[in-house]
Amino acid sequence: MELLNSEAVQRLEAWMTENGAEYSLAIASCGTSGGRALCVTRDVACGDVFLRIPRKLMLSAAVAQAAQNELGQMLRTIPPEVFQETSDSIKNLYMVLFLMHERACGESSFWYPHLALQPSSFSSPLFYDDDEMEWLLGTPLHPLVLAIKQELAEIFDKVRAYAAEHHPTLLEWMNLDNFLWAVSVVDSRAFRLTIGDEDITIIMPLVDMANHQPEGVHFDRVYDAETEMLNITYKGQQRVVKGSELQFQYSPLTNWQALQYYGFAMDPNPHDSIEISFPPIQDADLEVDMKKQIFLSMFEDDFTLDHSIAWKRQESSSNLTVHLTDELLPSLRLMLMNKEELEGVIVQNVVEVCSKMVSVRNETCVLEQTLNLLEAMLYSYPTSLEIDDELLDQHHKTSSLTEKKLFALIYRRGQKQLIKAAFDDVQSRLDALESA
Repeated sequence: MELLNSEAVQRLEAWMTENGAEYSLAIASCGTSGGRALCVTRDVACGDVFLRIPRKLMLSAAVAQAAQNELGQMLRTIPPEVFQETSDSIKNLYMVLFLMHERACGESSFWYPHLALQPSSFSSPLFYDDDEMEWLLGTPLHPLVLAIKQELAEIFDKVRAYAAEHHPTLLEWMNLDNFLWAVSVVDSRAFRLTIGDEDITIIMPLVDMANHQPEGVHFDRVYDAETEMLNITYKGQQRVVKGSELQFQYSPLTNWQALQYYGFAMDPNPHDSIEISFPPIQDADLEVDMKKQIFLSMFEDDFTLDHSIAWKRQESSSNLTVHLTDELLPSLRLMLMNKEELEGVIVQNVVEVCSKMVSVRNETCVLEQTLNLLEAMLYSYPTSLEIDDELLDQHHKTSSLTEKKLFALIYRRGQKQLIKAAFDDVQSRLDALESA
């Protein structure tokens, strides 16, 4: 991994040092597509502080509102109803508008050394064209991305309309492409930090260059109010040797989160999952149905029609097995009980009764219902898992896919792998039940 020493990197390092930052990190090149990574410039052991950032280098909504320019004036006076968002979302939008403004200012901006090293474009689905969006067809992310794009366009139109009426000089840099770029910077670079009693969102230099790894290092972020410095401390068990890349675990990201907010997907991803929802099941017997509905309303933590399928690491092994939520089978057992099976089930014992097989008939219905849903989910994709395997294998041989299509493929293939693993698990349970 080669350390970068470009003019932009030197400018960032000088800017950080001049403003009181202390760090044991360097920026390196990563991959062949211009990616970047963080390397340590000395050995780092558990408990070592490897980065200290002063408050003045933390970009936040408060910084945006305090700006002594026309944008700052607008952010201090704009009515919240213009955004129609929650208070946290509004604060993020303040940061978005501030980033747009500072980017347009170029070298005259105090934040230029940091912004100059931000990507000029992003590979998240917000920037997919129609052809690239087709690679997400059948996945839960496809309708979500379309909805987010529409919502962001509506928010942008409202803000631009307000600026046109009250602050027309700001329109020069206020375009949708710049807005989506700034949204992506906040989505992929910002993190939460507690300062005193306040929980704020900030963007700060250098640490935003670190790449994600599912088993990446853990670290503590502690703000010292007396020195007004944020201290980031390494909490990994193994020493990081000088020159090694420092990879963080942003959080236990699923692939849809990694793709939507950061523009990549992982293969394999031990934290991946997929949501499944069973349709409401009504009993023809009104009395039986009412009794089930009472149990559902009283024990919402134990019975639900919304579940997830996730990977679970086997003990003393790196192998992954599929894991159905603990509530899935008990919930379906309750919903699929007939009148005879429901007799004797009362508030005091319903959770215990449904925690194990109620009857062979009931368990067969539960497993068959689950199989039908999982099979329908697999058929909802335009391509099969086998075709996706072939596409990925072909790419590994010929590099046939663009970065966006590759990560979209990895994401949707991972969803199918989870569904297929769950299908095989439920089928094996049904086979064992029928042969017993």
